Amino acid sequence: SSSRDGKNALFRVAADGSGKPELVVETEAYAVPNSWAPDGKTLVFIQHGADKKNHLWTVTIPGGKAVRLHEGDSTELNGEVSPDGHWVAYESTESGNSEIYVQPFPGSGSKTRISTEGGSVPRWAHNGKELFFWNFNADRQLFVVDVQPGTVFRAGLPQLMFKAAAGTTWDVAADGKRFLVETPASGGGGRRMEVVVNWFEELNRRVPVKR
Repeated sequence: SSSRDGKNALFRVAADGSGKPELVVETEAYAVPNSWAPDGKTLVFIQHGADKKNHLWTVTIPGGKAVRLHEGDSTELNGEVSPDGHWVAYESTESGNSEIYVQPFPGSGSKTRISTEGGSVPRWAHNGKELFFWNFNADRQLFVVDVQPGTVFRAGLPQLMFKAAAGTTWDVAADGKRFLVETPASGGGGRRMEVVVNWFEELNRRVPVKR
């Protein structure tokens, strides 16, 4: 995500850092990429709307036009396309609380509510048979739901996996047994980066070089 040259846009670049960033799509407002479809041609992203809320959009490249996933005034976040590319899980406040839903992808279709008492930041298991999400309403609990993502989507009831002081940045390993979870800094404070200017001059002052 970048606002270089005064224009909001999404870019992509090789994971090994080679090459230059390539424009994916210019956006009307600040946007954040969420998830690629498995074919690498359709991107789901969040864009801040004129109504001061976040909404989910999709764009097909190259040359596609960005379109809203849904119309309406609900806040939508964290769109994640399933491994088979047929479904998208996302977070919505349409019920008045943040909950997880799944609907056909791309395009519209009947949606299924996955969470029952709050849900955020969903992630699919790599085999497509489980969907994980966090409940941040109370003790920051991670839940898993068994799903059948065939021609008709079916989902079981959420099952508690564990509790953790987790943030919104996280992922599940390919084997579905390990999780990489961002945790808050100890003491309740946020992490910070400090920049020291004129470092070499200070080093020479503190530790003079004998010639």
